[in-house]
Amino acid sequence: MTADQLQLVHDAATLFKDIRRDIANAVPGWPMGLPDWYADHLALDHSPPPIGPSSTSGIAAAETPELTLRFGTKVRADQLLERYPCRLEAWNVADGPDGVVLSPGVAEPSARIYELAELARSSHNSALPLA
Repeated sequence: MTADQLQLVHDAATLFKDIRRDIANAVPGWPMGLPDWYADHLALDHSPPPIGPSSTSGIAAAETPELTLRFGTKVRADQLLERYPCRLEAWNVADGPDGVVLSPGVAEPSARIYELAELARSSHNSALPLA
């Protein structure tokens, strides 16, 4: 592995340690629907449980030009904070007619982790982004 790749692995492990309690207590959701086995994209939402404060986080991975996350009107693009990998070029995040639209802007497969900004401030975690 290169030094940059090792740093990405280190950053991922550090983030996981920070959010693992939230993930263990989260309720999973699929804002783009359940992916098929060979899908070229996916999005997973980890919403807080019905009881207790938590942060909402999610992951998106894509080989496509854009992903639309259908959270309804409750989530806007400006509420998403990119949590991982912050050292690479950020995906474009914008409001669309059907939800928040994520555009990776790269030809090869890539992934991002986001958190809702409003929940990050009220959670025990500092700032996390959502996808």
